[in-house]
Amino acid sequence: MIILQQHRVALHQTRLVEVVNPFNPQFQNAYERLSGGFEGLGYAAGQAKSLAMVEMSRVVAQQASFLSALDGFYFLIGVALIGGVIAF
Repeated sequence: MIILQQHRVALHQTRLVEVVNPFNPQFQNAYERLSGGFEGLGYAAGQAKSLAMVEMSRVVAQQASFLSALDGFYFLIGVALIGGVIAF
């Protein structure tokens, strides 16, 4: 299960990073809002942009981890269904 989860984390992280790029308008909006929020907290503009990027990368990693755990549960559901059919 650990190997499956590690593989799925890498897969989901790769797919999410494809969407999170400077050419995506949704990413640009979220990045600007985060930067503005950090600037509102008193950080300098450069530091606010850096913190916003770190926050975006954290969210991508968290989402990839969640999706890989969900894939693991789907795998267990499949094993349980096949086992139930064999037992029946």
